[in-house]
Order: sequence, then structure tokens, then C-alpha cells
Amino acid sequence: MLHIDGSLDWVQVDAGQVLWRPEDESDSFYIVINGRLRAITEKENGAVNIVAEYGQGDTVGELDVITSSRRRNTLHAIRETELIRMPQTLFNAISSRNPRTTAQYVRYPLKHD
Repeated sequence: MLHIDGSLDWVQVDAGQVLWRPEDESDSFYIVINGRLRAITEKENGAVNIVAEYGQGDTVGELDVITSSRRRNTLHAIRETELIRMPQTLFNAISSRNPRTTAQYVRYPLKHD
């Protein structure tokens, strides 16, 4: 547990700050401690579609990390938000030591992004 705690990053983001855009590399996922995030897609005609919103206790971006996929949407903070960032390398290390972690997470994610 100490190895995990020391490897997690606490991140503070301001309202309006973008965490990622489509096609960005999926090098980590986040757990929302407080605040609010919104995932959107933008169409060629300029229309914006809200995909999901994430609040306290939600995870975001984990499926992209698990599948090593590029980001599919834009994620931004809609108010000041505090997050825990789990790097893909840490998640992979945990998963290799305990494969049930990944399998269980894929079956029962906290919130599908």
C-alpha cells in the first residue's frame, strides 16, 4: 500500500482546464476526490455533445488505460476539482501482481467512461 500511495499524484485543476483531448495518449486515469469533470465530443459542425459527468468517488479514463486506447473525447473540469492520478505503469504493476484487480474492474467499473 505504501508503494501505491507514494506513486499516486494529487492533482488540482481549475474550472475550464482541459485534462485531455481526443487522440491524446492514455497514460493514466483519475479518481475524483471533489469537484466535477465533464466529458464532451465535438462534431465537425461545432455542436458539442455531453458524454458524461463525473463527481466525487468516480473514476474516469480507466477503460482507455486498460485497453491502451487513445482518448475518445475531451475531458475538462467544470469547477475547481481535486483528483488522484493513477499512472498506467502503476496500474499495470498492480494488475500483474493481482490479475483479479483488472478482471474485476472490467466487469464492475465504478462508472463507465
